[in-house]
Amino acid sequence: MLCDGTTIGETCGGIHKMSVYEITSYQGCDSEEFDVLSQHASSEHQQIMGEDDHKKLLAQIDVWEGAEEGAPRIFCGIYTHENNHATKVKAVKETWASHCDGFVAFSDVTDLELHTFKIKHEGPEEYSNMWQKARAIWKYINFHYKDDFDWFVLGGDDLFLIVENLRKYLLSDEIKGAAGGLENGGPNPMYLGRRFRFIGEDRIYNNGGPSYVLNQASVGLLASHLDDDACQPHAAKHWEDILVAWCLKKNGVEAFDTRDALGRERFHPFTPAAHFGYRMPQKLEDRLVSGCVVGAWYIIQGIDLKFGRECCSQDSLSFHYVGEQVSRRLHDLIYACPKYQADAPVVARV
Repeated sequence: MLCDGTTIGETCGGIHKMSVYEITSYQGCDSEEFDVLSQHASSEHQQIMGEDDHKKLLAQIDVWEGAEEGAPRIFCGIYTHENNHATKVKAVKETWASHCDGFVAFSDVTDLELHTFKIKHEGPEEYSNMWQKARAIWKYINFHYKDDFDWFVLGGDDLFLIVENLRKYLLSDEIKGAAGGLENGGPNPMYLGRRFRFIGEDRIYNNGGPSYVLNQASVGLLASHLDDDACQPHAAKHWEDILVAWCLKKNGVEAFDTRDALGRERFHPFTPAAHFGYRMPQKLEDRLVSGCVVGAWYIIQGIDLKFGRECCSQDSLSFHYVGEQVSRRLHDLIYACPKYQADAPVVARV
């Protein structure tokens, strides 16, 4: 059996339908244990630095208390590889993924305990070939899950998602109006995330780091055109987020502006601490904040960037470059720990 838009002999990333995963929420407030770990652990971006700044930024974010399971039905997918199963994937599975209505980690090895699935794709399993992996993932999602969920999230294994706030946003009048309704995510294809402008071109895309979100209509549209020549079906490239945007735009779907009424972002490409402490540097090379080097692309490609507390909406819903221990820490700060007493945030008037 073939997927929509596949070539002869190509399956939809795999014939077997991986059952989605549901777990109970991770609880606890292990701040002392985290502080000890943060003194000794290291990672590519030193994410567990800036502990106080995580607290300060998260203090201005409100988690929607009206969230209900299945309203709307949200599928959460991440892409990963075996080396990260016991660390990042395990942390995701035990923290924010429990708040989704379904979860699968698309990997190079199937592990039923961690709920990872080996996704088949063209070319080697490596970062420089991420576009082929993403193509296979979206075909697989379209073939196996499209009718089971209303909205579909895809990001990396260093994503942190506040699912309650995503539910609130997807149920808002703004999204309901743009999508043309609530049922199945609405009939109009939607493409949500954090917009950036590709260097040297007037091409807007949603950055893959803090995830991007499609409804049923856009999943079906994307999957049916992934093999079009205009969507570069055999390209071996790492910028899968840009190519997803390009393919959708070729078929009439552009990145939706997801900022709140005050122009603050909901999707964030760095950790809470990095966004809280970051300011526009006088020199591009002066970009170290809260243990994280903010890439020059953020300044060059950013659209109407805001800094400090104004960077982030009261209804923020995702962060990126979140390692194993930071994922657990953020989950505690959001759901279990006493809230940091920050200055009162500016709120939008309705």
